[in-house]
Amino acid sequence: FQKLSERGLLRPGFKALCVGAGSGHSVLALRENGLPDAIGIDRKSFAPLVRRGDIHRLPFAHDSFDFVFSASFDRALVPALLASEVERTLKTGGVAAMLVSPRRLNVGNAINPFYSLSPVVALFRNSDVVHVTQVGPPNAHDATVIVLRKLPFGSSKSLGLEQEYSWSKQNRSLVKLAEPLTMDHGNAIY
Repeated sequence: FQKLSERGLLRPGFKALCVGAGSGHSVLALRENGLPDAIGIDRKSFAPLVRRGDIHRLPFAHDSFDFVFSASFDRALVPALLASEVERTLKTGGVAAMLVSPRRLNVGNAINPFYSLSPVVALFRNSDVVHVTQVGPPNAHDATVIVLRKLPFGSSKSLGLEQEYSWSKQNRSLVKLAEPLTMDHGNAIY
């Protein structure tokens, strides 16, 4: 979360949510980085950090959070529904950070059998990509963080005026920088 803070995407006092928070390590990290009201949601409660709830039907009002993080996006049963819920609960201009693993994306998951970020990004219909970065050891391609900013209602993308499964030129260039996500016997898999 430190790098997001350095980029001005995460600021002290933001209201933050961790989706699929498990035992609350990410919630605790956010609290230690100046977000004392950060809360997590998962199928099991780990009070006081994580509330019990369905990640596909978040128990929060529209526009509740400045920041939403998930390290469980690629394990969601219905990724499109999770993306929709993240955007619903995120305030306009708010930031979402999705940690995805190319290894998990390929394990029988309908999001993306080809290890690509493009289908993941396309699920966020009301957000633009602002940053993409690899995490883990260099060249390991263990995981990627996709950082998105929710667009104001009325933008061409939020009104559905862009072609289905397309996004802005900026999104394409950022995603292209992160591709390929993995290597198969020395050959890039796109």
